[in-house]
Amino acid sequence: MGNFQIWVIGMIIFIFLLQKYRLTIIFSSNVNKLFYKKLLKNDISMW
Repeated sequence: MGNFQIWVIGMIIFIFLLQKYRLTIIFSSNVNKLFYKKLLKNDISMW
């Protein structure tokens, strides 16, 4: 039973980290979109 408990805890930690990682990816992609929009606006105003 000990090994089973370790496996369950490991899976919970793995899922938790996966969710956190996915949120980070979504957040960073949104930041990148905002950044690119600002860059595009700056380029247009420079022309």
